[in-house]
Amino acid sequence: MTLAAVVLVFRDPDGPDAVAAYLACSGLGFSAVTWLIALLKRRAAKCPLCKGTPLINCGALAHSRAKRIYPFNHGVSAVISVIFTRKFRCMYCGSDFALIKTRSRLRKLQDQH
Repeated sequence: MTLAAVVLVFRDPDGPDAVAAYLACSGLGFSAVTWLIALLKRRAAKCPLCKGTPLINCGALAHSRAKRIYPFNHGVSAVISVIFTRKFRCMYCGSDFALIKTRSRLRKLQDQH
């Protein structure tokens, strides 16, 4: 919506389409606010083992077992991993963590098979 409104504003800047300018400004403002909230939430996430911030890449040397999706850095790769698999590997200590663990009752059943 924001991209379409920006195109409409730049296509005819003197036109009477004030709604497109309003939508473009409000969409850009909403994006800025949500990016700020996401940054604060990612900064607050800590690795349970080493207490590092695995969702933000700070430029420190990554562990040899850290996973990275090619065009992205280790922090964005960890965020993508959390979104799609609900697991992540800390880029600092190399430990694997599952956000949703299986119940011990189900684990025992899986171990028996």
